[in-house]
Amino acid sequence: FLVALREHNRKLWTRSFPFHFGIYMLAGLIFLLFVGAVAGATGVDVSPSGGAIWSGLYHLTYIVGYVGLALALVGSLALLARRTFEISYVQYTKKADYFNLLFFIVTIAIALAAHIVADPNFSILRSYVAMLVTFDFTSAGAGATAFSGLTAAEVVLGCVLLAYIPLTHMSHFFTKWFMYHDIRWSDEPNLPG
Repeated sequence: FLVALREHNRKLWTRSFPFHFGIYMLAGLIFLLFVGAVAGATGVDVSPSGGAIWSGLYHLTYIVGYVGLALALVGSLALLARRTFEISYVQYTKKADYFNLLFFIVTIAIALAAHIVADPNFSILRSYVAMLVTFDFTSAGAGATAFSGLTAAEVVLGCVLLAYIPLTHMSHFFTKWFMYHDIRWSDEPNLPG
C-alpha cells in the first residue's frame, strides 16, 4: 500500500498509489483470466448462467479488469503530469521515464477502449488465454472468438510492455518484493571476507 510513501510524501502517494494498485489489480485480472480459461477449456460454463462460483468469477473478472485499468490509467496520467509540470521533478526525470509512462498510458488506454467497444465482459480475452493454455489456436479452439483490431492491439501492446518492463528500472517491484525487509531492516554487519 506504499505506506512509507504515504507517510513521507502524501502528494506523490496520491498519484503513485492508484497507478501501483491498478497494476496489482491487472495482475489479479491475469490470474482470473487464467482460472476462467482453464475452467472453460475443461467444459465449465464461465458465464452469468454458469452457477454461483463460475458466474461470480465471470463478474469478478470484468470488475477487477475495469477498476484496474481505470486506476492504472489515472495514476499514470497523474505521474506523467507531475513529472512534466512540477519543477522539482523535471530536473530528475529522464526521457526514458516519460517514454515508460507514455507506454503505460497508451497500452492501458487501448486496453480500456478495447473492452468498452469490443469486449465488455472480457470473454474474448479469456478465450485468448484459453488458446494459450490449451495450445489450440484454431478458430474452434477453447471457444475462440474473433479479435477486433483494438483487442489485438491490446494483446500485442500488453505483451510488449510485459517483456519491456524487466529491461528498465520499472522492475523495482521485483527487488522490493523479495528484498524489502532485508534492505530496510537488516542490521547484520558486513564483515570482510
